[in-house]
Amino acid sequence: MMMGNNNEARSGTFGAHVLAASFFLGFGVFFLVLDLQRARACLERGESFCKLHVPEKNRALLRRAGLVLFTVSMTGVLLDGVVAFLYLRNFFFQLLHQTLYLSFGFVGFIAYLESKRRLPLDSSRVALAIALLLFHLVMSAHAKMKPGSTDAALHAVMANLCLVHALIYAFSVWNPKSLVAYVMTHALLVVQGVWLVTLGSFECCMDIPLHLVETLFSLELLTVFAAIVVTAITVLPPLEDEDGAAPSEHKNGPNSEEYAQLVPAASVLVDDSV
Repeated sequence: MMMGNNNEARSGTFGAHVLAASFFLGFGVFFLVLDLQRARACLERGESFCKLHVPEKNRALLRRAGLVLFTVSMTGVLLDGVVAFLYLRNFFFQLLHQTLYLSFGFVGFIAYLESKRRLPLDSSRVALAIALLLFHLVMSAHAKMKPGSTDAALHAVMANLCLVHALIYAFSVWNPKSLVAYVMTHALLVVQGVWLVTLGSFECCMDIPLHLVETLFSLELLTVFAAIVVTAITVLPPLEDEDGAAPSEHKNGPNSEEYAQLVPAASVLVDDSV
Protein backbone atom coordinates (compact mmCIF):
# COMPACT_ATOMS: atom_id res chain seq x y z
CA MET A 1 0.00 0.00 0.00
CA MET A 2 1.16 3.50 -0.70
CA MET A 3 -0.11 7.01 -0.89
CA GLY A 4 -1.05 8.33 -4.27
CA ASN A 5 -3.42 7.38 -7.01
CA ASN A 6 -2.70 4.78 -9.66
CA ASN A 7 -4.41 4.48 -13.01
CA GLU A 8 -7.27 2.29 -11.79
CA ALA A 9 -10.67 3.88 -12.30
CA ARG A 10 -12.40 5.09 -9.14
CA SER A 11 -15.99 6.18 -8.93
CA GLY A 12 -16.51 7.32 -5.34
CA THR A 13 -15.53 10.17 -3.05
CA PHE A 14 -13.76 10.33 0.28
CA GLY A 15 -16.39 12.57 1.84
CA ALA A 16 -19.35 10.32 1.06
CA HIS A 17 -17.66 7.27 2.55
CA VAL A 18 -16.48 9.09 5.67
CA LEU A 19 -19.95 10.51 6.22
CA ALA A 20 -21.39 7.00 6.21
CA ALA A 21 -18.49 5.80 8.37
CA SER A 22 -19.26 8.41 11.03
CA PHE A 23 -22.77 6.97 11.28
CA PHE A 24 -21.52 3.44 11.97
CA LEU A 25 -18.66 4.53 14.20
CA GLY A 26 -20.88 6.84 16.23
CA PHE A 27 -23.52 4.23 17.00
CA GLY A 28 -20.99 1.42 17.43
CA VAL A 29 -18.75 3.26 19.89
CA PHE A 30 -21.74 4.63 21.82
CA PHE A 31 -23.26 1.20 22.40
CA LEU A 32 -19.92 -0.44 23.18
CA VAL A 33 -19.25 2.16 25.87
CA LEU A 34 -22.77 1.64 27.18
CA ASP A 35 -22.16 -2.12 27.23
CA LEU A 36 -19.01 -1.60 29.29
CA GLN A 37 -20.78 0.62 31.80
CA ARG A 38 -23.66 -1.80 32.15
CA ALA A 39 -21.39 -4.83 32.40
CA ARG A 40 -19.36 -3.23 35.18
CA ALA A 41 -22.50 -2.37 37.12
CA CYS A 42 -23.87 -5.90 36.68
CA LEU A 43 -20.63 -7.51 37.85
CA GLU A 44 -20.49 -5.28 40.91
CA ARG A 45 -24.08 -6.14 41.84
CA GLY A 46 -23.84 -9.81 40.89
CA GLU A 47 -26.59 -9.51 38.28
CA SER A 48 -27.01 -10.97 34.81
CA PHE A 49 -26.29 -8.52 31.99
CA CYS A 50 -28.49 -10.30 29.47
CA LYS A 51 -31.46 -10.63 31.80
CA LEU A 52 -31.39 -6.90 32.50
CA HIS A 53 -30.50 -5.45 29.11
CA VAL A 54 -31.23 -7.97 26.32
CA PRO A 55 -33.56 -7.14 24.72
CA GLU A 56 -33.28 -3.42 25.37
CA LYS A 57 -35.75 -2.33 28.05
CA ASN A 58 -34.76 1.32 28.39
CA ARG A 59 -37.61 2.98 26.53
CA ALA A 60 -36.02 6.44 26.64
CA LEU A 61 -32.83 5.10 25.05
CA LEU A 62 -34.82 3.31 22.35
CA ARG A 63 -36.83 6.43 21.61
CA ARG A 64 -33.83 8.74 21.36
CA ALA A 65 -31.74 6.31 19.33
CA GLY A 66 -34.68 5.68 17.02
CA LEU A 67 -35.32 9.38 16.46
CA VAL A 68 -31.64 10.11 15.80
CA LEU A 69 -31.37 7.18 13.39
CA PHE A 70 -34.54 8.15 11.55
CA THR A 71 -33.56 11.83 11.32
CA VAL A 72 -30.02 11.14 10.10
CA SER A 73 -31.22 8.59 7.56
CA MET A 74 -33.94 10.79 6.11
CA THR A 75 -31.49 13.69 5.95
CA GLY A 76 -29.19 11.47 3.91
CA VAL A 77 -32.00 10.62 1.50
CA LEU A 78 -32.84 14.29 1.00
CA LEU A 79 -29.24 15.48 0.66
CA ASP A 80 -28.39 12.86 -1.95
CA GLY A 81 -31.56 13.69 -3.83
CA VAL A 82 -31.12 17.46 -3.75
CA VAL A 83 -27.47 17.31 -4.83
CA ALA A 84 -28.30 14.94 -7.69
CA PHE A 85 -31.24 17.09 -8.75
CA LEU A 86 -29.14 20.26 -8.81
CA TYR A 87 -26.47 18.68 -11.00
CA LEU A 88 -28.40 16.14 -13.05
CA ARG A 89 -32.07 17.04 -12.64
CA ASN A 90 -32.72 13.59 -11.24
CA PHE A 91 -33.63 13.32 -7.55
CA PHE A 92 -33.15 9.54 -7.53
CA PHE A 93 -29.78 9.42 -9.30
CA GLN A 94 -28.21 8.08 -6.07
CA LEU A 95 -31.01 5.57 -5.56
CA LEU A 96 -28.60 2.95 -4.21
CA HIS A 97 -27.43 5.25 -1.41
CA GLN A 98 -30.96 6.43 -0.76
CA THR A 99 -32.16 2.84 -0.42
CA LEU A 100 -29.55 2.21 2.25
CA TYR A 101 -30.59 5.35 4.10
CA LEU A 102 -34.24 4.35 3.87
CA SER A 103 -33.55 0.90 5.30
CA PHE A 104 -31.85 2.35 8.37
CA GLY A 105 -34.53 5.03 8.66
CA PHE A 106 -37.01 2.17 8.83
CA VAL A 107 -35.03 0.72 11.75
CA GLY A 108 -35.23 4.06 13.55
CA PHE A 109 -38.99 4.19 13.02
CA ILE A 110 -39.39 0.65 14.38
CA ALA A 111 -37.25 1.52 17.42
CA TYR A 112 -39.47 4.52 18.13
CA LEU A 113 -42.62 2.40 17.91
CA GLU A 114 -41.02 -0.20 20.17
CA SER A 115 -40.23 2.49 22.74
CA LYS A 116 -43.92 3.45 22.71
CA ARG A 117 -44.90 -0.20 23.28
CA ARG A 118 -46.64 -0.39 19.93
CA LEU A 119 -44.39 -3.27 18.89
CA PRO A 120 -42.90 -6.21 20.84
CA LEU A 121 -39.49 -6.05 22.50
CA ASP A 122 -36.53 -6.57 20.15
CA SER A 123 -38.50 -5.50 17.07
CA SER A 124 -35.84 -2.89 16.36
CA ARG A 125 -33.05 -5.47 16.34
CA VAL A 126 -35.04 -7.68 13.98
CA ALA A 127 -35.47 -4.65 11.72
CA LEU A 128 -31.75 -3.93 11.93
CA ALA A 129 -30.91 -7.50 10.93
CA ILE A 130 -33.17 -7.06 7.89
CA ALA A 131 -31.59 -3.68 7.08
CA LEU A 132 -28.11 -5.21 7.18
CA LEU A 133 -29.28 -8.00 4.88
CA LEU A 134 -30.55 -5.35 2.47
CA PHE A 135 -27.22 -3.55 2.85
CA HIS A 136 -25.50 -6.78 1.79
CA LEU A 137 -27.67 -7.14 -1.30
CA VAL A 138 -27.34 -3.52 -2.38
CA MET A 139 -23.61 -3.38 -1.68
CA SER A 140 -23.08 -6.59 -3.67
CA ALA A 141 -24.75 -4.94 -6.65
CA HIS A 142 -22.73 -1.79 -6.01
CA ALA A 143 -19.48 -3.78 -6.11
CA LYS A 144 -20.40 -5.29 -9.48
CA MET A 145 -20.73 -1.89 -11.14
CA LYS A 146 -17.35 -0.61 -9.94
CA PRO A 147 -14.99 -0.04 -12.89
CA GLY A 148 -11.82 -1.06 -11.06
CA SER A 149 -11.05 -4.53 -9.71
CA THR A 150 -9.67 -3.28 -6.39
CA ASP A 151 -12.59 -0.92 -5.89
CA ALA A 152 -14.97 -3.80 -6.58
CA ALA A 153 -13.11 -6.08 -4.16
CA LEU A 154 -13.22 -3.47 -1.39
CA HIS A 155 -16.98 -3.10 -1.74
CA ALA A 156 -17.45 -6.88 -1.97
CA VAL A 157 -15.76 -7.23 1.42
CA MET A 158 -18.18 -4.64 2.80
CA ALA A 159 -21.11 -6.59 1.37
CA ASN A 160 -19.92 -9.84 2.97
CA LEU A 161 -19.35 -8.07 6.27
CA CYS A 162 -22.94 -6.84 6.21
CA LEU A 163 -24.18 -10.38 5.62
CA VAL A 164 -22.20 -11.74 8.57
CA HIS A 165 -23.40 -8.84 10.70
CA ALA A 166 -27.02 -9.55 9.78
CA LEU A 167 -26.64 -13.21 10.73
CA ILE A 168 -25.07 -12.36 14.10
CA TYR A 169 -27.87 -9.89 14.80
CA ALA A 170 -30.43 -12.56 13.95
CA PHE A 171 -28.66 -15.07 16.21
CA SER A 172 -28.55 -12.54 19.05
CA VAL A 173 -32.29 -11.98 18.74
CA TRP A 174 -32.90 -15.72 18.65
CA ASN A 175 -30.58 -16.34 21.62
CA PRO A 176 -30.72 -13.26 23.88
CA LYS A 177 -28.67 -15.07 26.55
CA SER A 178 -25.51 -14.89 24.44
CA LEU A 179 -23.55 -11.90 25.70
CA VAL A 180 -20.79 -12.48 23.15
CA ALA A 181 -23.24 -12.29 20.23
CA TYR A 182 -24.83 -9.15 21.68
CA VAL A 183 -21.51 -7.34 22.02
CA MET A 184 -20.45 -8.53 18.57
CA THR A 185 -23.43 -6.76 17.02
CA HIS A 186 -22.04 -3.47 18.31
CA ALA A 187 -18.39 -4.28 17.61
CA LEU A 188 -19.12 -4.97 13.95
CA LEU A 189 -20.68 -1.53 13.60
CA VAL A 190 -17.24 -0.13 14.43
CA VAL A 191 -15.58 -2.53 11.98
CA GLN A 192 -17.95 -1.36 9.25
CA GLY A 193 -17.15 2.25 10.04
CA VAL A 194 -13.40 1.65 9.88
CA TRP A 195 -13.73 -0.22 6.59
CA LEU A 196 -15.78 2.61 5.10
CA VAL A 197 -12.95 5.00 5.99
CA THR A 198 -10.63 2.62 4.13
CA LEU A 199 -12.94 2.72 1.10
CA GLY A 200 -12.93 6.50 1.18
CA SER A 201 -9.15 6.62 1.52
CA PHE A 202 -8.80 4.40 -1.53
CA GLU A 203 -11.04 6.71 -3.53
CA CYS A 204 -8.93 9.77 -2.79
CA CYS A 205 -5.38 9.08 -1.84
CA MET A 206 -4.37 5.48 -1.06
CA ASP A 207 -3.41 2.66 -3.40
CA ILE A 208 -4.30 -0.85 -2.26
CA PRO A 209 -3.04 -3.84 -4.27
CA LEU A 210 -5.86 -6.19 -5.19
CA HIS A 211 -4.25 -9.19 -3.49
CA LEU A 212 -3.99 -7.30 -0.17
CA VAL A 213 -7.63 -6.25 0.16
CA GLU A 214 -8.66 -9.17 2.38
CA THR A 215 -5.40 -8.96 4.33
CA LEU A 216 -6.00 -5.31 5.11
CA PHE A 217 -9.53 -6.07 6.24
CA SER A 218 -8.28 -8.87 8.49
CA LEU A 219 -5.76 -6.55 10.14
CA GLU A 220 -8.41 -3.89 10.73
CA LEU A 221 -10.80 -6.47 12.18
CA LEU A 222 -8.14 -7.81 14.54
CA THR A 223 -7.18 -4.28 15.59
CA VAL A 224 -10.75 -3.34 16.48
CA PHE A 225 -11.36 -6.56 18.39
CA ALA A 226 -8.03 -6.26 20.22
CA ALA A 227 -8.89 -2.70 21.26
CA ILE A 228 -12.26 -3.87 22.59
CA VAL A 229 -10.73 -6.78 24.53
CA VAL A 230 -7.97 -4.64 26.05
CA THR A 231 -10.50 -1.99 27.07
CA ALA A 232 -12.80 -4.60 28.59
CA ILE A 233 -10.12 -6.30 30.70
CA THR A 234 -8.87 -2.88 31.82
CA VAL A 235 -12.24 -1.48 32.83
CA LEU A 236 -14.13 -4.55 34.04
CA PRO A 237 -13.38 -6.45 37.26
CA PRO A 238 -12.52 -10.16 37.01
CA LEU A 239 -15.38 -12.58 36.54
CA GLU A 240 -16.27 -14.46 39.71
CA ASP A 241 -17.00 -17.75 37.96
CA GLU A 242 -15.48 -19.62 35.06
CA ASP A 243 -18.66 -19.21 33.00
CA GLY A 244 -18.90 -15.50 33.73
CA ALA A 245 -22.17 -15.79 35.64
CA ALA A 246 -22.83 -14.17 38.96
CA PRO A 247 -23.00 -16.53 41.95
CA SER A 248 -26.70 -15.76 42.43
CA GLU A 249 -27.44 -17.26 39.00
CA HIS A 250 -26.34 -20.76 39.99
CA LYS A 251 -28.96 -23.13 41.29
CA ASN A 252 -26.47 -24.65 43.70
CA GLY A 253 -24.95 -21.37 44.82
CA PRO A 254 -24.21 -20.57 48.48
CA ASN A 255 -27.59 -18.86 48.92
CA SER A 256 -29.75 -21.47 47.24
CA GLU A 257 -32.14 -23.84 48.96
CA GLU A 258 -30.38 -26.82 47.43
CA TYR A 259 -27.10 -25.71 48.97
CA ALA A 260 -28.71 -25.25 52.37
CA GLN A 261 -30.11 -28.77 52.22
CA LEU A 262 -26.76 -30.22 51.21
CA VAL A 263 -24.81 -28.74 54.11
CA PRO A 264 -26.21 -31.03 56.87
CA ALA A 265 -25.83 -34.07 54.64
CA ALA A 266 -22.25 -33.15 53.90
CA SER A 267 -21.57 -32.77 57.63
CA VAL A 268 -22.88 -36.26 58.30
CA LEU A 269 -20.69 -37.69 55.58
CA VAL A 270 -17.66 -35.98 57.04
CA ASP A 271 -18.44 -37.26 60.55
CA ASP A 272 -18.92 -40.81 59.30
CA SER A 273 -15.65 -40.76 57.43
CA VAL A 274 -13.84 -39.62 60.55
